[in-house]
Order: sequence, then structure tokens, then C-alpha cells
Amino acid sequence: MRQIVALDGMRGLAILLVMLFHFGHLGVGWVGVQIFFVLSGFLITSILVREASYPFGFYIKRFYWRRTLRIFPLYILFIAGLTLVFLLVGFNSAFRQQWSYLLTYTFNFVRMRSDYIYPVYWGHLWSLAVEEQFYLIWPALIYFTPARYRRPVMLGIVILAPFSRLVIGALLSPHYGSGQAVATIIHNLTSSQLDAFALGALIATEDPARQKRPGWVLAAVSALALAAGLANWWSYNQHGRLGISTLGYIPNSTDNYLHVWGYTVLNIWSAALVRVLCRKNWLSRIFELKPVAYLGKISYGVYVYHLPARPLLAICLPWMKSIFWPLGFAFYFASVFLVSHLSYQWIERRFLALKDTHFLPSALSPVSRINAV
Repeated sequence: MRQIVALDGMRGLAILLVMLFHFGHLGVGWVGVQIFFVLSGFLITSILVREASYPFGFYIKRFYWRRTLRIFPLYILFIAGLTLVFLLVGFNSAFRQQWSYLLTYTFNFVRMRSDYIYPVYWGHLWSLAVEEQFYLIWPALIYFTPARYRRPVMLGIVILAPFSRLVIGALLSPHYGSGQAVATIIHNLTSSQLDAFALGALIATEDPARQKRPGWVLAAVSALALAAGLANWWSYNQHGRLGISTLGYIPNSTDNYLHVWGYTVLNIWSAALVRVLCRKNWLSRIFELKPVAYLGKISYGVYVYHLPARPLLAICLPWMKSIFWPLGFAFYFASVFLVSHLSYQWIERRFLALKDTHFLPSALSPVSRINAV
């Protein structure tokens, strides 16, 4: 599969949005996580569809070998670093409660505990747990679903996912005190994010010749998403409770059933952007700019490191709190970028270089290679 550099730039946009959100200056920035999920659905499905003609044992081993090398080393290093720090300074209550969830990629379920303790340094890792759980189900789904039924299955998931969020919300509401708690749990569940992955998969399984005017589709979807968000903002904000930077997409909110329809709207917008960036046009050329694309290339490290970096910088450099926030964000961004760049060059690339050391198509028997062709 050819590399689409503009999609690296899309990752760069996603991680920049997430960083601005966690810095406290872009209320809609959490949409960056939805962008990552849609991109995963597109890229992973593209790979799996291409390789679905291989024998299943080889297909599944190849997939997990390559995903393991991409995801595990940095994640394990981060968890090991946390453990070492707590060994030196003493384990806090959040880490005692949650270390087993972190090790087993089930951290997205910890929010359901009645004694949940908010973690300052690793709260963002729920999305990596969702990704790993997606990897558990998607390869088999793609392999065992006949090609002609894949798109209907994906479309069915897109339709059913909002209803699943509605049902889960209704079931959880009697047991949790606030709508925010319910919305957070829903957001963190893999089942609630399946429409993001499925929308990406729909783009991956679409015939490019049938993609008529993707730019106009993106413009129309953007206008509708903005109108829906601003209508929600106006309804929510009649008493002046909310800034405009959310664009009406309030994080972890059940008001106006935002937890039901909001994710799907944002996922559709993200999928429309993927369609545009898969072609050569003026927008894809912007996303192909080297600084933007490189930020996307190292975005996994940026995502892992960015959340703990802010409180650590605030402790080490207290003057950051008193300066004009864009300057503070620029210093914060530069610090995370440097650490992520070094992490990518010194650690991640070494493991990525091992991807083609095992489970190559050339290792298949001659009969299997003929059948794959």
C-alpha cells in the first residue's frame, strides 16, 4: 500500500488539537482522538483487505507482529518509567488502583469503578486501550467477512453505534450521579467508538472511481457539523456557561444527547477529510508540508508524552503559568516535540526496522503464494 503523506499531516493536526485541548485553550480539541480512530479504521482495514488472501494463520501472525513492534515498545517504556518514578517517590493511590488496567490494555474500563481516582499523568491512555481492543476484533472480522458484505457490515456498525451509546447511557444513568460520569464511561468504551473505525473502513473499501467530488462532500459535511455544533452550543449556553471554543461539541456531555449523535457527526467529518487527503489537491499539499507530516509521523510519542509533560513543566518551571498562554504553549509544544523526536529516532525506529524480519509473503509455501495472488 502506497504511503499517503497527507495522512501523516492529518495525524499532525489531530495531535495538535489534543495538545491544545489538554492545555486548556481549545474546547473542541478532543476531536483529535476521533480523528485518530477514523484514521486507524482506514489504514488498518486497507492493510487487512490487501492481505486477506493469505492463509489465516500467516495473516494474523503478520498483523500482530507488526502492530506489536509499533505499539508495545514505547508504551511499555512509558509504564516502566512511571513504575520507576513511583518506586523512588512512593506509589500514589491512583497508580495502585490502576496499574493492572494499564498493563493489560483495559484502562478504558477503569472509569466504571465506583472508587475511581483521576490520574494526572496517564488519563489519556484509555484511547490506546481502545485501539488494542479494536486490533483484537478487526482482523478476524475483515478476514471472515466475504468481500461483497464488508461494506454493508461497516455501514451497519455505523448505524448501530449511536443506538448502542443511547442504550448504554440509559443503563448507566441510574448508577452514576452525573451526566458527565456517564458520558465519560461511554466515550471510553470500545463499543462506543466502533462507528469511527467503521467509517474509516468504509473509505478503505470504497472504489476510488466512485468517489465523486470529495472536496464538495467535505465542505457540505463541515457546514452541517458546524451548524449542528453551534445549535447545540446555543442550547447549552443560554445561561452563559460555556465558551465558543467547543463549537458545541462539549467533552463528556449527555446534554441534548450529544453522546449519541456528536461522535458520529465528528467521525463522518473525519472520514470525509480522509477521502480528500487520499487525492492530490491543494488541501493535501498543505498536509504534506514537511513540518506537519513529521509531527504526524512522531504523533504516537507526542500523544504518550504530552499529558504528563504539562504538570511536570509546571512544577519545574512555575513561571510558565504567568506568561501569555500562546508563549507557554509554544514552549510546552517544543519540549514535547523534542522528547518525541528523540524517542522516535532512538527507540521507535529501531523496533520498526524489525517489521520485515518475520512473516514475509516470501516465506509462504509456493501454493500459498499462488493462491494469494
